[in-house]
Amino acid sequence: RFLMSRLLDYGRFETGASHYMYNHAIATQALCEVYAHTANPTLGVYAQLAVDYLLRAQHRGTGGWRYEPDEAGDTSVVGWVVM
Repeated sequence: RFLMSRLLDYGRFETGASHYMYNHAIATQALCEVYAHTANPTLGVYAQLAVDYLLRAQHRGTGGWRYEPDEAGDTSVVGWVVM
């Protein structure tokens, strides 16, 4: 419920944290895992929004992720997103 309450309508989690994409990737993973265990349709909508945001935040030139959306890839951030 907390993660869903922090998700804005376009899929970005509302947070003031630095190195944002780490947080987004980990929170998205948590939502997706809970959805996989519950098949709750409401949760599925939120999980999909979070995944869609990851796709929009991907660096267009190299295909990776870094600390903020559309930055060239960083191995550790890419690892969290892929998981």
